Amino acid sequence: VASLREAGVDAVGLSAADGGLIEALPHPDTARLGQVGIAARVRPALLERLLADGYTPVVSSIGAHGGVLLNLNADEVAGALAAALESRTLVMFSDVAGVMLDGRLLTTLHAAELPGVLAHPDVRDGMIPKLEAAVRAVSGRAPRALIIEP
Repeated sequence: VASLREAGVDAVGLSAADGGLIEALPHPDTARLGQVGIAARVRPALLERLLADGYTPVVSSIGAHGGVLLNLNADEVAGALAAALESRTLVMFSDVAGVMLDGRLLTTLHAAELPGVLAHPDVRDGMIPKLEAAVRAVSGRAPRALIIEP
C-alpha cells in the first residue's frame, strides 16, 4: 500500500476478513496445517464500493472463522476475488517462467485443459494453487488468467 501510494495510486489495505470480504473455513487438514483456511465465498460489495470510489484495494490473505484468524493461500484469494468481481484478467506472479510440462513451457492453456494439466506429475509445489486459482477465476467469468515471471 505504501509503495502504491508513493507512486500516486490511492490504495487502501484490507484483509480477507475485513467487512466479511471472504468467508473463510478451516482447511480440511487443519490438524496438520494449523491455523490455515480456505476461501469459501466472496462478498464483493466492499471492494466494488472502493473501486467505484476510485480506490485500489490491496487485500492480504488473512481470513477469519469463528473469531480466529486463518492464513489463506494468496493465489486462492486472488482467484476467488477475480471470479467474484468478474475481472478482465487475473495476473499472478511466479518465481518460475510458467507451467512446464515434459520440459517445455506452455504459453497458452484453455480452461478445458486445466484439470488435465493439474493432474500432470510435472505440476507441483506453488504452481498447483496458481492453476487452481486460474480455474476458479475463469469458472467465475474472468475471461483469462496469467501466470508470469516478473
